[in-house]
Amino acid sequence: MTVIRIPEGGEAPVLAASIPVGPRRIAPPDTSERRPIVTDELQELPAEPGVYLVETASGTVHVISKIGRYTWERRPGPNSAPSRYDFYPVALMRLESGWRVGEQGSLTVSDETYLSGATWHLTATIVRITAEPQP
Repeated sequence: MTVIRIPEGGEAPVLAASIPVGPRRIAPPDTSERRPIVTDELQELPAEPGVYLVETASGTVHVISKIGRYTWERRPGPNSAPSRYDFYPVALMRLESGWRVGEQGSLTVSDETYLSGATWHLTATIVRITAEPQP
């Protein structure tokens, strides 16, 4: 804490004393009334079979199905550019790295046509991963 003496008559303030104080102590939050937060959000795409919704910063949702034949479907967000794979599940050849919240996921798909064959895709930054409930 610093104490400053301000003299009368318009003179400059004078430092009178400097008293060090210890670190601020912040009381821990009261947890007596807190309930646990339950969420189905994941931090990364699991290896287990299932259908997963991966939402990106652009609002696009990528549907990754790991049941039977793996597929990928892109559901574009409001500010996303259109793609030929929108709203159409295609065969997923390979999931590359980055399928974690805060990263960009990459994948290789095959639309099973002679002219295009396998194509590689990179998502925007992932903000949420959830498991779609299975019947």
